[in-house]
Amino acid sequence: MTMYKYVTVENATQNISRDGNWKLWLFQFMDDFRRNPCPEMIVTEPVPDTPADLKCLFAATVYYLCKEKGIDIPEWVFSTKPLKEPWFVSGLESMKTFAIVESPLFFKKLNVFVTGNFMERA
Repeated sequence: MTMYKYVTVENATQNISRDGNWKLWLFQFMDDFRRNPCPEMIVTEPVPDTPADLKCLFAATVYYLCKEKGIDIPEWVFSTKPLKEPWFVSGLESMKTFAIVESPLFFKKLNVFVTGNFMERA
């Protein structure tokens, strides 16, 4: 495993391409960014072979975190194309209604639906 001083969008998506564990790397990125929000972590978009659903998830997450921290949102976030079909991240039919209601606006714009506590970390 490659060690980083912090996880960037680029190396998080490289690791996802390698090991498929998107939850680990997305949440590690979120935790690192909240601890030390530096623009270098978000300036580069996901690597090219990142699946469209994860590109949208990272774009929406970066948008949310930049708003939270008062940091300029990188241009790649705004040029990310929304998914053709909605993606309910939880994968649970029983959570779809909650996700439709609770998803932050930019997640909805990209056709990604999460529950209200998705961006909360302990």
